[in-house]
Amino acid sequence: MSEFGKKISIVVPVYNSSNTLKRCVQSILNQTYSNIEIILVDDGSKDNSIEICRELQNKDSRIIVVSGPNEGVSIARNKGIEIASGEYIAFVDSDDYIKSDMYEKLIEIAERRKVSLVFCNYEEIKKNGDSRPIDQLSQVSKRNDYANNIDIIEHMLQISDTNIFGVCWRTLIDVNLLKQNSIRFTPGITMAEDLKFILECLGATLKSGICNEYLYCFDVTGLSTTSKFMKTQDQDMDTINMWIRDFVRKLSTSRDFKVYSSICMANTVVINAANVCKKFSPYNMLERVSYVKKKRKQADYRVALSVSLRNRNLIMKKRWIQMLLIVFHLEVLVILFHSLKYKNFKKYG
Repeated sequence: MSEFGKKISIVVPVYNSSNTLKRCVQSILNQTYSNIEIILVDDGSKDNSIEICRELQNKDSRIIVVSGPNEGVSIARNKGIEIASGEYIAFVDSDDYIKSDMYEKLIEIAERRKVSLVFCNYEEIKKNGDSRPIDQLSQVSKRNDYANNIDIIEHMLQISDTNIFGVCWRTLIDVNLLKQNSIRFTPGITMAEDLKFILECLGATLKSGICNEYLYCFDVTGLSTTSKFMKTQDQDMDTINMWIRDFVRKLSTSRDFKVYSSICMANTVVINAANVCKKFSPYNMLERVSYVKKKRKQADYRVALSVSLRNRNLIMKKRWIQMLLIVFHLEVLVILFHSLKYKNFKKYG
């Protein structure tokens, strides 16, 4: 069904996705809303992903294939944005898949409510095929199908058990919103790049559509890569934190968003403490503890941790406890916890 007639461009970044790519693309081709184009952007895959892309392209004229060197997911998505010919754009990760009526339902809300963004809920798909529904939207608004963007931003910046994750893959976006505000993914950032992107979109408009149905299927079996040390994570999170602090200052709202930017910054200390304990970490146990101590002593992070401790209700319990331990100079317990979690007590290399 293509009741509204407007085309949706669906960008799929592809990197070594040979095992899941066909499932992903087939779920998009099976959409009840047929006025779509699928832009497969191969980001220098080392497996046979590009051959699969070409094979799929030969079977359906709605598929466009772009290939190039490995430059990261942000640049891959930006390439898709640049060549998209639809009035709306969406993103699907190549190891995930979507329900057959996802875009029919999202575009119906977008057109009826005259909004530039529409979000849906999603399901986590486990290795054994079981699914777990993740409801992050019903809390945002008492209205059935739209919400104030300030409310969405407020929930997105919390670190609670039910906060809205800043991901781009369960969102339908009006292309004009991106063009008129020069919104793109930031190259070179490997952590929270889509959080920044979605926040920019939300900050450029007043309201968004909400679909409480679970239409996106997020496959968590591929998350094993998150157990490995990420070299640029510290720098990336510093960049995102500084950007969020400036972003909330510019918001036209009477609410005190400084608390939320502080929570994001304090949460970074915990996330990076976990990162230095992961496989391939170049830090030994003493260096891991010293790393967290150094973060705690930095003025911005010291203030952020203090603010966070006073706002327990906005932070998930396990994160808040770790922040508490760090503030009271017990970061060694945080390091022991993460080292046990990742079963890694040795320095790599």
